[in-house]
Parts: sequence; C-alpha cells; structure tokens
Amino acid sequence: MTGPACSARWIRRETPRPKTTQRKLHMTTRQSAAWSIWFIAALFYAVEFFQRVAPGVIAKPLAQTFHIDPGSLGFIIAFYFWAYAIAQIPVGIILDKYGARISLGLAALAVSVGTFLFAHTGSLVILGLARILVGIGSAFAFVGCLKLAKSWFFPERFGLLVGLTNTLGVCGALFGQEPLTKMIHHIGWQHSLEVTAVIGFIVCALIFVIVRNNPHEKHAMVDHEDKLPLAEHITAIIRNPQSWLVGIYAGLMVAPVIAFAELWSVSFLQVDHHLTASLSAKVNQFIFIGIAVGGPLNGWIAGLLKRRKLVMGIGNVMALILLIAIIKTDISNVLRLQLTMFFFGFFTSSMLSCFPLNVDHHKPAISATVIAFTNMLIMIIGAIFQPLIGGILDMFIHSSDLLHYTPHEFQNAVIVLPIALAINLIILWFIKDPK
Repeated sequence: MTGPACSARWIRRETPRPKTTQRKLHMTTRQSAAWSIWFIAALFYAVEFFQRVAPGVIAKPLAQTFHIDPGSLGFIIAFYFWAYAIAQIPVGIILDKYGARISLGLAALAVSVGTFLFAHTGSLVILGLARILVGIGSAFAFVGCLKLAKSWFFPERFGLLVGLTNTLGVCGALFGQEPLTKMIHHIGWQHSLEVTAVIGFIVCALIFVIVRNNPHEKHAMVDHEDKLPLAEHITAIIRNPQSWLVGIYAGLMVAPVIAFAELWSVSFLQVDHHLTASLSAKVNQFIFIGIAVGGPLNGWIAGLLKRRKLVMGIGNVMALILLIAIIKTDISNVLRLQLTMFFFGFFTSSMLSCFPLNVDHHKPAISATVIAFTNMLIMIIGAIFQPLIGGILDMFIHSSDLLHYTPHEFQNAVIVLPIALAINLIILWFIKDPK
C-alpha cells in the first residue's frame, strides 16, 4: 500500500473488491447498453427490409392501380435499389465521420416520409421519387447496424452480429409477406403502407433517444474515432481487387433474393405452381425464414472453422441446386416446396461472411465505408436483375396482369438467376480469406 502510514487506518483492506465489483458492474452496464443500441438500430433495418420486399406482394394491385406492365413496374421498383446503391459510399463516409445516431435517425425519418408519399400519390413520377427517398434512407440501415456492432462489441463477435442483424431484418421481410397480404385484403395496400410509415416514425424517435455512437461518447453527436482522409477512404477500397471480387460475389449471391424472392416469386408461384396469392406469399416467406436461421448459424460455423470461403462455397453450390429445383421442377407438394424455399434461403445466407471477410482486407478506420462498398455492389446487381426479369417477360407479351404469363415464359425469365450463381463459383476461386 502506498501513501502515508497515518492514512492507512482510513483505508479498508477490501478496497480492491469494490473496484473489481465496480468494474464488473460497468462491463455489465456497457453490455446491456450495447445490445439495446444494436437492437434499436436493427429494428430500423427490419422496417427497411419490409419496404424492400413489400412490392413483391403489392405488385399486382400496384400494376393494376397505375395500369403499367411488368417492365415498367420492375423499373420503378428498382429506383429503390439504384438510390440505395449510389448512396452507399457517401453513407459509409458519413457514418465513419459523424457516427450512427444522427445518421440513422434522419435516415429512418426519410424512409417513413417516403413510404407515406408512396402510399398516397396518384402520380408515377411521385411514386418513383418516393421510392428513391426510401432507398436513400434505407441505405443507412444495415451499414449503420454493423458500424455500431464494430464500435460496441468485441471483434470476435462481429460475424455473429452480422448474422443476427440480418435475422432481425428478415423478420421485417416476413411481415412483408403473408401478414401484409392479409392486411391488404382488409384495408388495401395504401393504408397498409401508412401503418408501416407510422412504425417507422416511432423507430426514428427511439434511435434519437437510445442510440449512441460508441462506448466513449454517451452524448456526442459526432464519432471521433481515428479517421483517414476522404481520398484514402475511396482509393484504399477501389485499388484493392479483393474489394471488387467479394462485393460482386455477394451481389450475384443475393441477386436471386432481391430479384426473385423480393419481387417476382409470388407471381411466379401463382403461375408456375398454381397457388393462390395468399399461399404464394406464405410459401415465399420460407426463403426469408431460411435466411434468418442460416445467417447467424453460417456466421458462427465460419468463425468456428475459420474457413469462410469453405462455408460460402458450400452455400453457393447448394443454393444453385435448390434454385434450379424451384424453377424447373414441378414440386406439387406445398410442404416440400416450403422446405426447398427454406433451405435455399438458408444456404444463400452464407454470403453474409462477405462482410467480415471484406472488412478484414482493410484498415478498421474505414470499416463502415468497406461495408457500404460491398452493400453498394449488392444493390447495383440486384437493381439490374429486377427489371431484367421484367424486360424478358415483356418480350413475350405486354400485360399489367402478371397472371397472364405462362409457366414456360416465367421460367425463361428467371433462369438468369441460376446462371448468376454458377458464375459465382468461378469468382469464389479468386477470393482470398485473410487469416
């Protein structure tokens, strides 16, 4: 013990214990805060994911309301993905510079306002602009969640947090399937979107109240972590070939989810498998359930084995086989079809390893920008495939009723998706897994 002897009688021998207890209490409080902050941000991701997949369910009434064909519908819906993709690099830079709190709060506000406009407009121009606004706001959700995960949790938990974030986001996607179909049946698609806009406003308020940038800033609005100059952010990522390989791989892997599960699959199942609209949405949601289950599990397995490429490769092959079965095989049994959709989603979720893998190729200071770059490529590729399938359908006939197409025509349109997964196996060969 140091200090004057005369003061020794005032110091209890148990002094270290309170410090230890205080330290444990501080760690427990920090962990609770970390999970609360991540959860609120992930709720926003769930709201955003709902907005992304909702057009798949409202495609038919939307096309009939505005009297547009599949090509035009796919083009307008894809505005979301183009806005999302173009915004990604600025989003990453903004998050790295200003932190997640104010960025996610304003983004949630933009998504809610855009949803409200989408539900109320009678103009195709405003419809497209509303979709762009939703896309820009949504661009912050996933990247912001992962930025908070990097700031608040230990590095070894990052892969798991990526999977858990995706799982909570997929819960939003599930609400955008059968539950949304039932809601539309009762109150119409416009009022259904109004309900989700109100939920978005509530999440926006929660973000401003609860979310903090990192453990060292309880009240700050700006994140003061070590920064690199803006030019270095961009050039460090663009000049690294692995950034492109991992991002393109992720994009091609997610393309069947964005183009098929999120837009065309409900109509495809009605035409090709002769299901009702409600049952088609119920079957389709099994893709998202598979993603929700597979995301954390695949992330945990990849981290445990320290073989992310292996997990990604197995997932790619299995997803390719299952997607061909969905498109080309007449699966008459609904339960069997649901299981096929589930495992397709499960193995597709193996691509989530692309995010920690790409982050490991760069400096921690630009982690949000790296995640945003990867997400940008994913959304650009998704934005290409959605209208591509609609354009192929238009080559057969022009109709605002998607049920006028034959199973053969739909199969020929969506066959581009298994081709994308086959190309991915070649790209995976050139991806490096940092040890």
